[in-house]
Amino acid sequence: MAALLFISSLALAAIYWQRSTTYEEIVKGTLEVRSVPTPQQYKGIDAFVMSNVPQELDTKLRTEALNQSFVARFASLQARIAEFATGNRPATVTLRVIKDQQGREVITNGTATDGFLFLPSQLLHLPPDSGPAATSSQDPLVRVNADPEIERDIQFVEYIAPQLRSLLGKSIVTDTPSDNPDDVKSYLGLTASQVYVITKSGVLKIFNSVDHPSIYEYQFLATTFFPSRPYFWSTFNELRATTNLATPLANGNVGSLFAVSKPYMDLGGNGIVMTLSRGFDSPRIPLAVVCFDLAFLPNRSLTKTLQDRVGQLDGDTVPVRCEIPRSGTVKCSPEQLKGSAAAQSTQYSLSDQMQRFVQQKVEHDERSDVFGSIQRINTGEGALHVSVPIEESALGDTQVGRFLVFSLNVTAYRRLTALLAFTASTTFGIMTLLLAYLWGSLARRQSEYEEAFRRVAEVMVYSPTPYARLGSDDKILDVNAAFSNLVGYDADVLRGSTFASYVAAESKVKYGEVQSLREAGKHVDPYSITLLDANGSLVQVTTVSAAVPAGAPGELPQTFGILLKDKPQYGLKVSMVPSKR
Repeated sequence: MAALLFISSLALAAIYWQRSTTYEEIVKGTLEVRSVPTPQQYKGIDAFVMSNVPQELDTKLRTEALNQSFVARFASLQARIAEFATGNRPATVTLRVIKDQQGREVITNGTATDGFLFLPSQLLHLPPDSGPAATSSQDPLVRVNADPEIERDIQFVEYIAPQLRSLLGKSIVTDTPSDNPDDVKSYLGLTASQVYVITKSGVLKIFNSVDHPSIYEYQFLATTFFPSRPYFWSTFNELRATTNLATPLANGNVGSLFAVSKPYMDLGGNGIVMTLSRGFDSPRIPLAVVCFDLAFLPNRSLTKTLQDRVGQLDGDTVPVRCEIPRSGTVKCSPEQLKGSAAAQSTQYSLSDQMQRFVQQKVEHDERSDVFGSIQRINTGEGALHVSVPIEESALGDTQVGRFLVFSLNVTAYRRLTALLAFTASTTFGIMTLLLAYLWGSLARRQSEYEEAFRRVAEVMVYSPTPYARLGSDDKILDVNAAFSNLVGYDADVLRGSTFASYVAAESKVKYGEVQSLREAGKHVDPYSITLLDANGSLVQVTTVSAAVPAGAPGELPQTFGILLKDKPQYGLKVSMVPSKR
């Protein structure tokens, strides 16, 4: 029973230690995460999600060698920018006005397939002498022509658009094989999933790898000002900007040419990305930054890492695919179910909850929140139900998104961990009490045995029959006067010495055989041996003995015996009873 309690307490303590360590690692990682300052609504959840992304990828990416073919194409882009500085302009620029999901006006390019131009109409400036007739209600396209700075920025991004697009899908770093699972190439794609240019005035021109720029019409709100994104001004602060367009490009590693961001949640709905950026600050061109977004590889994406981490905290995860038409009903369904029937039921429930949440966001013209940021999809106390954008694409006019939805109850996890600790300590305490009780019982019984033998000794002290009690190590514990007279030694001399030391040489072998039987716990019949007394005389005796409990746990049985000078005529036979201890 005590052994079972001990093993149980160890097992519970090990589980508690593992769960407690996991919790501490997660809290420590969340607190230490160094994330890009993006406008996420749930900063704590964002830090938890980002803590599952390797924190030193930006440092490793800076040391990667640039692909020479990419450098040549980027040099062509810089040459195109230099042409703009000399006065070259696009032949024509066709613009149109669209409205974001909240009804605000946005100026974009006339051809939906040629990238996506983004300019909120509220960024347009009115000339000082425009008069009271020129109000914000005027046609935005008319107002573009009245704003020289914005007009130049639009011409700039459209003029370099062909070269910008040519960089999409091109390998940025050298494709050198690596067996290191922690290598940056094991995490990130080598080509950009998005390529774009941002001017200081807020004009954006962007291309994506799926060649569906129309998805940005749903995603970008007119209130978005891209120069406020963390990678814009940091590019100039890190001195990764071209000031002389005639200067040849650095032909070394990524860090020599680009500023490298830490992983962050993409506003465009592409999940977690890292951005390479290069600034241009030269006369006769707009102050601008060219950016390349690198997405994580499917097999090293946030999905698996976050699934494992949430699972460690007893949470549930499910990948969900949502189809969001321009108008109508949102459809969300789980992409993969796993685990028990109960777990799959929870995953279906999370998918249904995600569908209701997205539908509500669409009806309130807030779909950009769903694709561009981490969202909590439930309310109230208890478990957190969270959606993390993974990928966005288009199916005609339908916006398609992939999300990782998870349920996590940190409070319940901590309560169960504390309960395990309490149960482990209680089990150990019960085991300790049981052992103390057993030990006390043993000590009490041993004391009773000692008292019984003391009384036997009192009775036998004057008996004419020699008597001796031997310990498990063959040492004499007690004798009576008859035994002392038999061998000729005082009782004080006999106590503490071994019985074998008084056995004559001719009986040594016989006595050794008897001792072997006792050690094996076997029956010992009465036996005859020869003793050597104090005068050196031989004394023939017949010994009748019995085993008695040992003096301490783990020791061999003691021996209680009487010695007869003449062999009994009545066939006396005393059984040897081995101790059960």
